[in-house]
Amino acid sequence: MEEMQENVGLDNSSEVVETEPENTSDNSEEQVQEPENTENAEENTEVQGKFKTLEDATKSYEELQKKLGEQSNELGELRKIKEEAQKLREQIENEKLAEANSKGFETVKDYENHKEMAKFEANAYRRHINECDFPDEMESLLQELEKNPTKELRDTIKSQFSIETIENVAGEKKLFEGQLAQREQQALYEQLESSARGYLDETVPKYAKEFENPAFNQIFGEAFRAFGCDLQTDVLVNLLHQYVEFANKANNIQSEINKENSKATDAIAGVANTGGGKGNSGTNLLNMTDEAAANRLGELI
Repeated sequence: MEEMQENVGLDNSSEVVETEPENTSDNSEEQVQEPENTENAEENTEVQGKFKTLEDATKSYEELQKKLGEQSNELGELRKIKEEAQKLREQIENEKLAEANSKGFETVKDYENHKEMAKFEANAYRRHINECDFPDEMESLLQELEKNPTKELRDTIKSQFSIETIENVAGEKKLFEGQLAQREQQALYEQLESSARGYLDETVPKYAKEFENPAFNQIFGEAFRAFGCDLQTDVLVNLLHQYVEFANKANNIQSEINKENSKATDAIAGVANTGGGKGNSGTNLLNMTDEAAANRLGELI
């Protein structure tokens, strides 16, 4: 019985020993496979970015394409509206110019000033309308004056007012004409200033290196005052660069000539100081007579 029990115990122990390696082997295989799944997940994450699946990425791309198409259509519509608005403005300006020309004015601005003066004149007479015997009829004339001021109509209106009123209105018109002229000058100045500012904002950064030179600033300033925004800065800068190049070459040539002259003078002076020749030992060529200098140079040559 004891032997049987021992054998049983041995059998059980062997079973345990045999079972443990199998479980260990299975676990090890599972542990080896886990890193492979992790690597695949990381690769998928890198490829897909913020999208969890390929379907999400495809859907997002399609939506983006659709949005870009809509924006392109909107941009096309805006450009079309802009072109139509530009054509409409040109048409209106042409109609205004045609009307101004039909009234005897060369520009739309002159015609507009003329109408504004007429409106001012009508309002000036309205302030004295009680002087007239028939104010209602005068109001109709003043309204007509605002629309179509003519000499005949003005003469008719003046005949219904006193001399003092006519002189006062004429004085007020002179002041208003001065204000109109001043306003036009201010508008012209602002337009020129805006154009000049835009021109300089574009030009200065383009030639920043040249503008660091005070001499260039002075030359550009004089040219800009003369030509304004019509100044061809590219041509000016190119000409200045050519001039500087030519001047540098001329200076280099003159410098080489001066060096050669200096060498020649030094050589002659050195020869003279060495003396030599009968009766001329130690005599400087510069102190010799022309004949003696010629003879000495002949000997040396």
